[in-house]
Amino acid sequence: MNLTITNDTCEDIVYNGNYLEKLYYNGDLVWEKTVHNYEEEYLTVEITRASTGRQLSIKVYNDLINSQDPQDIQTFSYSTDGGNTWKTYNIHELYTLETMNYRQLDIPGLSTGSKVLFKGEGDRLKGLVILCDANAKLYGNAMSLLYGDNFIGQTTLRANYALASVFKGYITDASNLILPATTLTPNCYDSMFSGSYIKNASFSLPATTLAASCYRLMFYGCTNLLTAPLMLPALTLPRYCYKQMFYGCKALVDPPTIMATTVYDSCCEEMFYGCKALAIVSVPQAKSLNGEACYKSMFYGCTSLVEAVLPAETLYEQSYWWMFRGCTSLKKITCYATQIKRIPSGNGYLNIENCVYEWVRDVGSVGDFYKPANMTQWTTGKSGIPDGWTVHDITN
Repeated sequence: MNLTITNDTCEDIVYNGNYLEKLYYNGDLVWEKTVHNYEEEYLTVEITRASTGRQLSIKVYNDLINSQDPQDIQTFSYSTDGGNTWKTYNIHELYTLETMNYRQLDIPGLSTGSKVLFKGEGDRLKGLVILCDANAKLYGNAMSLLYGDNFIGQTTLRANYALASVFKGYITDASNLILPATTLTPNCYDSMFSGSYIKNASFSLPATTLAASCYRLMFYGCTNLLTAPLMLPALTLPRYCYKQMFYGCKALVDPPTIMATTVYDSCCEEMFYGCKALAIVSVPQAKSLNGEACYKSMFYGCTSLVEAVLPAETLYEQSYWWMFRGCTSLKKITCYATQIKRIPSGNGYLNIENCVYEWVRDVGSVGDFYKPANMTQWTTGKSGIPDGWTVHDITN
């Protein structure tokens, strides 16, 4: 409907301060903004630009087909008509070709604008992949992959690797993906989008209780990623939880804000490794690092970084190893460290170099280094304060 709005014809407009919500004409509601509640929608893949061949398929690996573990997914279904009818597969009844280690199920009859809804029954999808050969966007509640029709309101993941490695290919927009779990399990989102062509991943990650390796490799090698989740709200970071989460995302400019105040071994190791466009350093707010290699190689090769602020006051051995190596544009570091501690398995002479080994190798040749006035253990060079930089004492 085309409608020209004038002072004479427009009887009432409902405006919320950001956008038009409702429009009335001659007393009748003639337009209303549609608001999607994605939490109540099945996980959906919508084709935005069809390819010349296969559009969308389900790839099931032999280890899952032959699994006897009752936690592994038992049935998997898709619908191409808005949920009116469903095509259902019993995972363990699928056959595979002897020359392949997986079974690929193509979804027929798709074109630009087609929408495919998915649901499953089981605690873990490890070994099942939704593969897009066409450009597509992904939205809706991922819990439909685990809870079937009863996904609304579910916030509990019931197994390790629950949604690991599930999305591959040309899913470019996942901004309205819902991952509602508040308590995570080990490796639950491990490699979820790794190697895919995703550009927009501005969905929310609301979990406040993490587990080992829960986000590990989540966007590994996603070289087109432009937009990441805005915030990572968890206050405690267990081992490996963010390890390599954005490794190789060379187009990413703005990292998530990391709210954590307690960190453990390798929690952020190589988190932004090779993110060449990254413009901001985002680190946890922890004052004390509680294990080895917490931020090891975290920003290795981030050639666009200019400035870094590091709030931790207590460092462990290996805390900052190779942290800014290859950050060729880096010219300002503010480091609040005042004491160093040995990891339980550590031995030998303890000094600052044990914490910052080659952390500033190949950074800018000229810069400014800010440190507390009472921190006198710093040396100079690639395992200390960069050569050629000016040192400034922080007195308050």
